[in-house]
Amino acid sequence: MRFSVFGVRFGESGVRFSRTGASKIWAIAPSIGVTVLFLLGLYALDRLLADVHFRDVMARLREVPKPVLGLAALSTAASYLALVGYDWSALRYLGKKLPLAIVGFTSFIGFALGNTLGIGALSGAAVRYRLYSRLGLDGGDIAIVSTFCAVGFGFGIAVVGSAAVIVHPHALAAILSLPPFVVRLFGILVLGGALGLLLYRSRTHGRFKVGKWSFQLPTTAILTGQLGFSILDIGFAGMTLYLLLPQSDLPLLTFMALFSFAAVAGVASHIPGGIGVFEGVLLTALQFYMPSDAVAAALFAYRILYYLGPFLLALGLLALSEISVHAAARYPKIQGLTTIIKPVAGVVQQSVPIAAAGVSFISGLLLLIGGSVPASKNTLETLETVFPLAFVELSHLTGSILGVVMIVLAPALLRRVGAALWVVISIVAAGAFLSLAQNLDFDRFGLMALVAVALLSCKGAFYRRARVFSQSLSLPWLLLSIAALFGLVWVLFFSFKTIPYSNQLWWEFAFNQQAPRGLRAAVAAVSAFLVLYVVFALRPPKVRSQSPDESALKKAKDIVRKQNNADANLALIGDKMLVFSPSEESFLMYGTHGRSWVAFGEPVGNPDDGPDLIWSFKKLADANNGRVAFYQVGEENLVWYIDAGFTLHKLGEEARVPLKDFSLQGAHRRDLRQSHNRALREELTFELLPPSPSEAMLGEIAAISDAWLESKNTREKGFSLGRFSIDYIRHFPLAIVREKGKLTAFANVFTTETVSMASVDLMRHLPNISPATMDFLFVELLLALKDQGYREFNLGMAPLAGLASHPQARMWDRFGAFVYRHAGHFYNFNGLRRFKQKFAPEWRPKYLATPGGIDPLVVAVDIAALISGGLVGALKR
Repeated sequence: MRFSVFGVRFGESGVRFSRTGASKIWAIAPSIGVTVLFLLGLYALDRLLADVHFRDVMARLREVPKPVLGLAALSTAASYLALVGYDWSALRYLGKKLPLAIVGFTSFIGFALGNTLGIGALSGAAVRYRLYSRLGLDGGDIAIVSTFCAVGFGFGIAVVGSAAVIVHPHALAAILSLPPFVVRLFGILVLGGALGLLLYRSRTHGRFKVGKWSFQLPTTAILTGQLGFSILDIGFAGMTLYLLLPQSDLPLLTFMALFSFAAVAGVASHIPGGIGVFEGVLLTALQFYMPSDAVAAALFAYRILYYLGPFLLALGLLALSEISVHAAARYPKIQGLTTIIKPVAGVVQQSVPIAAAGVSFISGLLLLIGGSVPASKNTLETLETVFPLAFVELSHLTGSILGVVMIVLAPALLRRVGAALWVVISIVAAGAFLSLAQNLDFDRFGLMALVAVALLSCKGAFYRRARVFSQSLSLPWLLLSIAALFGLVWVLFFSFKTIPYSNQLWWEFAFNQQAPRGLRAAVAAVSAFLVLYVVFALRPPKVRSQSPDESALKKAKDIVRKQNNADANLALIGDKMLVFSPSEESFLMYGTHGRSWVAFGEPVGNPDDGPDLIWSFKKLADANNGRVAFYQVGEENLVWYIDAGFTLHKLGEEARVPLKDFSLQGAHRRDLRQSHNRALREELTFELLPPSPSEAMLGEIAAISDAWLESKNTREKGFSLGRFSIDYIRHFPLAIVREKGKLTAFANVFTTETVSMASVDLMRHLPNISPATMDFLFVELLLALKDQGYREFNLGMAPLAGLASHPQARMWDRFGAFVYRHAGHFYNFNGLRRFKQKFAPEWRPKYLATPGGIDPLVVAVDIAALISGGLVGALKR
């Protein structure tokens, strides 16, 4: 008997790891490791709080004076204000200038969302990528901003923590079981290293080299400024918690040392928000200074003030901004509103799905936990007079099930699925009323109601017409959901630890029997999760990949002729696989080489199917252990790829010629006019033939194609370029040029029935023809298409044009810029751009989209092999 789990093969001969299985295990190891750390953190908390009861924590929480809560809230605000300095310093380092208000808005949204649920697509880096990509920064710039912010935090926490332990080494000595002088010495070394970096930068040009790696350090002014922002951020964050702790003889500097150590441990664990680890360190350290129940209450209040509060404020700001955007669009006469809103509109559109996913997850947790914590005696007495027992029991079961549904649906909101939004809004509204039936929780009722209103105001951002369960749960989300259920069980047992377990508990129904009610709600939650996971796992695939047989090509041809993108005709070559949408109104074309699954261009057909096709293709590649990429995507729908977690790398710029005003008149057309006149003097003539030319004509152009290939010492290409075949050429109109009656050049023309855009594919000619031939062919073709009503003509891409080459640019851009400047001997990139520039086109960027963490150069090698028919062909012209 033999079987395989996650690529691990079991059989009579023992256990073996397949190559793809081993890579999958390495890919999932970090997520599993973080989950294990979280569970260990729960175990540690359980041991540390063994003598602490839930009612004691709640009593301590109620004892916190309101003025203290107000000061802690102000300290939180000051910390988040200092966090804006991280992004501002990073942009100064990049040399990017953005309005301070936009930077502040973006920074706050990024930190508020990323800090609360910093996992996968909700991590700080992912949030920043979505926001800054709409403000003109490319993937490399955003990676630098995210890295700068992370290093800035590490730099600041090192300085604050080391300074604190130098003054009070005993703070960490007890935790680390080290002599105080060793702790102080370590602090001196860390602080000395940080200050030494500043000194090194002030005395050098800032180029820092470690082995073969080198990078440009920020200027002394930026480093010093960032250090100041970091100290303020960490200082105010620590002050927030310090204010919430009860009065004791704990010195502030000692606390800051402990706080810094706990923050570093939380970040190092990679658990979202460091939850469990951060609390465990501080409970261990502060038990020598104050009661553990007081520390637990302070930590609970800290989580609400420093994490949940800014998160909800960010959600509110996004909702207000979304409402303002729609108001500005509907009422353009409102003075100044459009001017104010326009700069943030793109940021808002990118932030909404992240916030919605986060609030869905948190609201689900609130519904789960709401049925697992005991209500006070007075609340139970009031509850008994308002609701019947059966209704209260049902509300706990229903709340737990709906909470699980909200957690599971959070990724669908991240993917902008409209149906998921309406389901979540309905559950949030129902959850508001369930919170009253569970324990008369008017605070949770008000919070849920506000969340429902905020989500409703952002409905325009959820445009995908997909099924609610249109995608399977990714491993990080699956593990996050499992961790939430473990957290629910821990809260349940912590809340009712004084009640001994017995089987009889399951069958006890009474208003004062809250532990049995919580047990049943927990079982309902776990059961609901298992059912939903089975629904995800056993759902049939939404799209299917189809070989390019005659039936598939006919279906693709019908779709191509009804849409605007003329280059979609490349699907008819037959060398690419096709993925059709469930509606069969759209498709993607793709090829594979090695582990790369590369889609050419964007989804073709109904634009409503586009985002779903991207996600489905990504899932298809993932299921086959492939690395997915999209080659030559335009700027119009970049948000689709950003939403799907792709990083964008500029390939070059595409030339589009508007045909409405195209002519040979004017000084800027002088070169074309002179070339055209020369062609006429040399008796060149042009003709645009309809599809399906005569056999004699096909024979002539086949001879021209063979002669062109021989003269160029090359062979047929593919994938993103057409290859000559009689069956392929029959599909398209032919542009031909004759010289003194002899056919010398041709091009097949891509068109669609929408008469929106046209382009050419194969352009071939005989050797030793008139130098004016190709200019003449294009001029006559553009004039003929203009007369037929076409709006624009696509001259194709100028590869590697417009890439950044400054010292902070990422390797992809610098490599591309280098090739563009120095590889002209082989490929004449600059000459190609100059030829197209004669037609005065509008240049539009084209991108390669790859998942974050995938080296685009690796994918580029496979794309070259796809185009050239293999790696050997890629090395030849």
